[in-house]
Amino acid sequence: MRSQVPDLIRQGPTPTEVATQTLFALPRDPDPEVRNSVVGTMGGRSLTTEFRDALLTLIRNTDFQVGARAAISLGNSDDGTAAVTDALVVLLDDQDQDQLLRLEIIYALAHRDDSRTEDAWEHVGELPPDFGEMPQQEDHRILAYGKYLSRNRPTEPHSPST
Repeated sequence: MRSQVPDLIRQGPTPTEVATQTLFALPRDPDPEVRNSVVGTMGGRSLTTEFRDALLTLIRNTDFQVGARAAISLGNSDDGTAAVTDALVVLLDDQDQDQLLRLEIIYALAHRDDSRTEDAWEHVGELPPDFGEMPQQEDHRILAYGKYLSRNRPTEPHSPST
């Protein structure tokens, strides 16, 4: 039931101060499902400082799904602060992170034209054959990396090796 609270707050009228305080208390809930639902409520293109700070806390969550979802939410936001990009780069060094999350971090860094994007690509590792080559659609993360290379190394041919 507690996991439904963030959605109820988001769907209602402008949240009261009590509702907002409740929302900001939920990232510390012992249930990972509750913390995961908070990430969905706080994520979006434009983040308030409070939402960004809460997501930065959740990115280090002991539950992989919660931390990964917080990282993806931060990466998909328009927040280009050093706090966000630095937190994402730190995740690349964590050996427990999976390849898809690393690609999401590449997407976030490339989208922000962060100078660490090429070094971050080294953390992705070899992708499976035909990865991202769905009919009529390439993987958005790989496309973002290719566009980053085109913007930042315009005289070299760019096709990220998968």
